[in-house]
Formats: sequence, structure tokens, C-alpha cells
Amino acid sequence: MTKIGILTLYYKNYNYGGSLQSYALCRFLNESAYSGKDVTAEQICYDRIKKEISDRESRTRRSLIRYLVDTYKTQIFNLLKDKFNARIAAFDKFNQECTPHSGMVYSGETISGVCESYDLFVVGSDQVWNPKLWNSGYLLSFVKNSEKKVSYGASISNNMLNNDEKDILRDSLGSFKAISVREESSKKELQSLTDIPVCHVVDPTLLLDKAQWNEIAEKDDTIKNPYIFCYFLGTSSLYRNIAKKYARKKNLKIVTLPNFPFTFTHTDIGFADINLYDVSPKKFISLIRGAEMIFTDSYHATIFSLIYKKEFFVFDRKNFKDRGDVRHLRGTRISELMNMFEITERYCDSTEKETLEYIENIPSINYGRGLRKFEELRMKSIEFIKQNIIEG
Repeated sequence: MTKIGILTLYYKNYNYGGSLQSYALCRFLNESAYSGKDVTAEQICYDRIKKEISDRESRTRRSLIRYLVDTYKTQIFNLLKDKFNARIAAFDKFNQECTPHSGMVYSGETISGVCESYDLFVVGSDQVWNPKLWNSGYLLSFVKNSEKKVSYGASISNNMLNNDEKDILRDSLGSFKAISVREESSKKELQSLTDIPVCHVVDPTLLLDKAQWNEIAEKDDTIKNPYIFCYFLGTSSLYRNIAKKYARKKNLKIVTLPNFPFTFTHTDIGFADINLYDVSPKKFISLIRGAEMIFTDSYHATIFSLIYKKEFFVFDRKNFKDRGDVRHLRGTRISELMNMFEITERYCDSTEKETLEYIENIPSINYGRGLRKFEELRMKSIEFIKQNIIEG
């Protein structure tokens, strides 16, 4: 039996996309019996926060001070902390019951102790190679045997690496057996740093089909009326106002998941008809499945809209304190996704597209149009997994 340990943003990551991509890669690998190989895969519980704090202690302290002196956010958190804790509990329950994981929790100081527990280590998917969230554990530096190191769908979320970042990645990538990334732009950037072929693959959530996701989707029976599902991680009031106008014209309720306390904003107050808090990743899927329309600025909410062939629009995420380069990097992964499915008109990334008039004049999605490109990349991704993870 080949035992595979996966390192990604899994442990105590209360983000729907992060949680569901962690589940998806484990499930796909564990159900790959067609290969004739006996494989078991699980997430390694890696407490990345401890390592990040030690690496960036001064910056973390400054961030903490800014947060604590923000009286408004503190008050909001105190008012909603029970609901926040309910969401955390829903995530913990899903991750505990649905995603295979290690019995021990490792930190940057103890992660080397896991080396003898697995035959192969896979890093990815998600932003594990994002220099802005740097963590050497995700470069598998603790694994000395290069034949045991593979990346699947890793993302640098950046095609503008500086020289120091390039040097670190150049040194690290040379010790990998095989490399794959989630974005085409990342492939081009990383290929210039290594002689090892860099493969472009789909996000793990796209390895599973609708029927497989339906097996875990948990219906929310509290919503009785047709609705538009809004899932915004950014703070823009513009997109929320467009959603309100659209909902009124179509006689739809607005259902949303306030993204507190991380980027909680006053624009969430009084926005939706139905605010949901104790929503597990299972319910997140079902909310997309049952919606008449989805408005979002989330990469993974976009993916599940595609999986369920829903009508949707995705917006370029805006936060009050965003730097331009951060928005650009987020936009790259969504624009690549839209290009693959040949529905670039659904990505509202300019002033001209950020209006209700624009949205109302876009015809329904023809899902047959872009499936060929997607299926080709999906099969290429599966072949990469077979050759380098399951059979390798």
C-alpha cells in the first residue's frame, strides 16, 4: 500500500474553498482503484500559523494591534461571536468526519517527524506557494528524498515574483520529483526556474463530478423561496447594490454568508434577506446548487457554479485596503477559469461590466461551448496524478 500525505491549507482553515479542495483531492486519490494500486491518502494536520508567527512575528504583532484598536470590528465580533463559533463548529465537523487526516498535529518545528509516516508527500492545491503567505513547510523542505515530493495544483498567486522569491523557489523546486500548478500563468513563471517539467492542472474540486458532490451536499430546508445566492469575500458595496436591484426585478430573495470576522464590513449589514452563519462546506455546496442565480467574487464559489451549470456572475474582488497587485493576482485565476469555459462575459472585471444593465443583457450560459477545453485539462490532470502520485 502507498500512503500519501497531503500538505495544503487544511488545518483550521475556515474557508469554504480551502476546505472543499482538501476534501476533493483526498477523495479522488482514495477512489483511484481503477489504477490497480492500493492507495490511501490523507491530509497532514499542519499548524501553519505557529510557523508564520515565528517567521513574521513583528508584522503579525502590528496586524494584531491594528485589529484590537479597531473598535467597530471588535464590537461586531462580540455581537456575532456565537454565530461565528457555530460556523467554526460546522467546519470542524465537516473536516473531522469527511476528510481523512493525520492523528497528530504538526508545526514548523515538528513537521520533520512525519517523514517516515508516508511513502509520498503531495503539496497542494491552493495558495501554498504564495510568497505573501510564505511557509517553508509547503515547499516540503523537511523531506530529503526528492522521489517522495510532488506538487498538485500548487499556486503562487503571483506572476510577478521578485528575485529573492525566485531564488527560494529555484532552490526548492529542483528537489521535486514532479511539479504541477493550478494557473497557466504560474506554470510559465515557475518553468523558468527549473528544468523539471511544470504541468498545468485543474483545481481538485474539478476532479470530482456533480454526482460525487451531490453525495455530500446537505440541503438547507430553511429557505422556502427562490433566491439569489451572494457570496462576497470583498467589501464592495457596488456589487451588493447590483445584487439588490437584480433580486427586486426578478422577485428573488437574497441569501448570503457574512464573511466575518475576517473582512466583516458595514456593507454586509442590512444587505440580504437571509443571513446564514452555521453553514458547513456541505451546505455551501447545496446553497449554490439550489440558487436561481449566483453573484460572487470567490474562486471556488465560481467553480461550484460551473460544476452545477448555474447562471452566475463573478466580480473582481474589491477591498477598501487592497493593493493593486493583490487584486490583479486574484483576477488572474478567475480570468483563466472563465477563458477555459469560454464564458469571459460572466467575469465583471471592468467599470463597463459592473452594472445591472450589462448583466441583464448577457444571454444564458451555453455550457456545451467550453466543456471540451475543460475536459481536456481534466484528463491531463488525471494523467499527471496517475503517473506521478498513484503509480509513481
